[in-house]
Amino acid sequence: FAQFGDEAVPMLGTFTGLFHRHAEQFSDRLSFRDDQVGGALLAYCKNGTEKRWTLSLTTDAVFDPCNWTAASSESVDFDVLATANSQWFVKTTQNRVVSLAQHFLASQDCNDNLCGHGKCNN
Repeated sequence: FAQFGDEAVPMLGTFTGLFHRHAEQFSDRLSFRDDQVGGALLAYCKNGTEKRWTLSLTTDAVFDPCNWTAASSESVDFDVLATANSQWFVKTTQNRVVSLAQHFLASQDCNDNLCGHGKCNN
């Protein structure tokens, strides 16, 4: 489950909800999709010196986690939940990066052969 504040980018609040494990991996890390058409992706961006978990949006189902709307602080963690208590940032419509005042990330214990915190049970 993910929830992002909408104070800097109002439409960001519409991407609150359940994210499901996605088949595609980025930088050897799992990624997660929401259920909306086009939709959102929680995935890892490793691009030069940039290393962080991101929320990226698309209208054509082609995702690039390094073209993000919201992003965690720098991280090398393999588990997106490790960023739950760290600062996240958002890009405004003017392409400025500002601190995100509120966000929430949580995981269910087990779902589709994936247990919380990135451990597979098969």
